[in-house]
Amino acid sequence: MTKRSPLLMASTLAVAYWAVFLAVFLGVSGAGVARADELVVPKATPTAEGEPPPPRPAANWLVYNERPLTLSKGMLLLHGDLVDVLTSGQGGKPIWITPNIYYGVTDDFTIGIAGNVDAEFFPVGGGFCFGGTYCSNHILNKGSLDMLLSLLRAPGSAVALHAGADVSNFSPFVLDVRGGALMRFGLAGPLALLADPAVSVYVLNRGPGAEEWITVPLRLGFQINDQVNAGLATGLNAPVDGFAKNYAIPVGVMALLTPNERLDVGFNFTLGNVGGKHQSGQGAFTNKSIALTVNYRL
Repeated sequence: MTKRSPLLMASTLAVAYWAVFLAVFLGVSGAGVARADELVVPKATPTAEGEPPPPRPAANWLVYNERPLTLSKGMLLLHGDLVDVLTSGQGGKPIWITPNIYYGVTDDFTIGIAGNVDAEFFPVGGGFCFGGTYCSNHILNKGSLDMLLSLLRAPGSAVALHAGADVSNFSPFVLDVRGGALMRFGLAGPLALLADPAVSVYVLNRGPGAEEWITVPLRLGFQINDQVNAGLATGLNAPVDGFAKNYAIPVGVMALLTPNERLDVGFNFTLGNVGGKHQSGQGAFTNKSIALTVNYRL
């Protein structure tokens, strides 16, 4: 593969994903707003036998393992993480404040601006960084334009296209385009698996470690009751070039409390690289962080 091939791939991905984005966005019409606690029932269209299909059931925002992957039409999600990095030798620095804001354009199409698109798996930073040299002396470090398009929503399973553009550094400006799929599958009893595999292709300021990148975050959620979910997260992060020498396997544990259909409050503890390759002087417990999470749906 030539050096120009990744740029061609990036351009093709960008055009394809954002063409879908604009087509769906411009095609949205009609009045009415569905909130977190309201029933969303689309218009029924007759089948070949003349019988209308059954209406889509109401979105269940109380039970985490049963939530749709996209927001209801008109819903606004405000997400925030307060992250303290506990990496050895850094004195509890940096501290991150990570905001994510998403809006449901339709029941199947959600757009957003995010400090960390993987916050449901690993709330380890992104957005606003406070820690001087540990933040490259910049307060604003990371951000994304994000979109989700529902492809499948059925009892026990859901799949959505998940794509966007990510800025990982503003000085110099490092930009990638990303494409993948967010998936949830119900397992035995109260267990559900959430996965968000993606490939990122860097298009500005490409260099070692910023060329093509693979991420495969996984979250196994246990629904203790309707309002409490405990999760175990892991996955794989690695550059395509030099994969075997640079892959990381993070592990995180979390608990999420949902007092009502609008609010979530969570706690997370993450080890950044338990099973992957480590730099000299680092080990499985060197990179770690804790986070407090709040979600509010309007």
